[in-house]
Amino acid sequence: MANVVIIGHSFVKRLDRALEGSWTNLGFHDDPTNIVVSCVGKSGGRLPDVYAREVTDRLREQIADLVLLQIGGNDLDCSRIEDAKDSIVNNLLSIVEWLASGLSVVRIGILQLFYRRSTRHVSVHKYNEAVDYVNSALKAKCKTLNFCFFWRHKGLKDGVFPHLSHDGVHLNTTGMRRYILSVRGAALYGLRNASGRV
Repeated sequence: MANVVIIGHSFVKRLDRALEGSWTNLGFHDDPTNIVVSCVGKSGGRLPDVYAREVTDRLREQIADLVLLQIGGNDLDCSRIEDAKDSIVNNLLSIVEWLASGLSVVRIGILQLFYRRSTRHVSVHKYNEAVDYVNSALKAKCKTLNFCFFWRHKGLKDGVFPHLSHDGVHLNTTGMRRYILSVRGAALYGLRNASGRV
């Protein structure tokens, strides 16, 4: 059996709510490889929330073969965005190291940050430029680690704007369907490269 844990902000919380019917367990419910998917998402979640007791307890009781991280966007929406960019990259990589060495996670995927059409503390233009910077830096850093990969969301990497809901941050129904398919792809990719089983 392979355990996949998806950790992050409200996108993960919404993903968990959307996984019903044929998409229960990210569509792996009838999979002969016995993949079990669980989501730990927090509305407004930031990088320090990954170290929260709920997350740590979940990872200790359910040893994860793969952890997917969808977090960092809320940390980036701040008045000190120039400082935040490198801080987010470094903090995410520290989380990756902690998951691998402290909790024995075999493989970790960092999922790309999304553009926004609405922000609170910085202009949308500056925020989206910072998203490009962080995504590029994370992709480059992940290439140097054999237990970590960077995942660009298929169907959403460049054209997310038509798939944002009225709040300009979260995904609409069509966007969520694409997100589910992309996260499923990230899970398959991560498990395949972790064990060669899937």
